[in-house]
Order: sequence, then structure tokens, then C-alpha cells
Amino acid sequence: FYSSPPDETAAIIPPRKPLGYNAVAAHFLYDLSVYTKNTELAAVAEKAIRAVAAPDVIRREGMITGQLALVLEKLTAKYVEFSVVGEQDDPGAQALLGAARATYEPRKLAHYEVAGRYPDRDAPLMYICNPDFCSLPIGDPEQVATIAREFRGPAR
Repeated sequence: FYSSPPDETAAIIPPRKPLGYNAVAAHFLYDLSVYTKNTELAAVAEKAIRAVAAPDVIRREGMITGQLALVLEKLTAKYVEFSVVGEQDDPGAQALLGAARATYEPRKLAHYEVAGRYPDRDAPLMYICNPDFCSLPIGDPEQVATIAREFRGPAR
């Protein structure tokens, strides 16, 4: 993504593709692709990073490369999705989402899941998934962090 539209000055000063902004955009687009199950958005996120992640650009940008490192980890090791199945006003569902938010996982995407992806049960449940596998249903918020540890490595 360019920081300004190409115009007649582009021959003198080429438009910049800022590393930091592209990394933030890629991070957002990748998370949105996971949430919406739209793989085209993941491809756009990868293209945004490939357009700016040249060694000379990275050296020039210095500390901004932190955002790049985070999105590269997510793009290569893949996401860890914490999906809560239950009504948002249900205290049990809120406790599960709170446990997900409190669990350290840099690649985490925690959210309430829309109906239909997982079986609807009598009580709120959480599923932790990456592209390769999902956990068994989790009903106890105390188990979330322990089960999330199984997802620490990169997806296969």
C-alpha cells in the first residue's frame, strides 16, 4: 500500500510504501481473513508484506520492524483462533472470552463465533483452533491457558 497516490511528481520522488503501515494493514487483513474465512484477504496481507520487506528497507526503518516481525510470525506460523460459542451476554461465555484474552499467545484471535460453525450446545463453549486442528470443546475458563499451550508451535 502506498502512502500517497501516484501523481506527476512520481518521476522525481517515487511514492513510498511505508513498512510500518503495510505491516499493520497486513496484520489486520490476515486477522480479518481468519475471522471471515476469506483466504483472498490472507493473500492480500502476504502481498503487502512482500512489497515492503526488502532487506534495505528493513535496515532503513529501524524500530518500525517490530510490526513486521509480528505479522511475519502470524503469516508463517499461522493463527491461533479462540472461538466462543454462546450468547455474548451469558456470563459463562464472557468468562471464556476473558480467559482467552488473558492467555498469552501473540498469534491469537479471540472472538464470539457466529452460529453454525460449531455445534450449538446447552452451555457456552470455546474451541481453540489453528489451520491444522481444533481442541475439544472447552467449558471451563480455567482450562483455556493450559489447552492453548498445545498450539504454541507453528501450524504444520
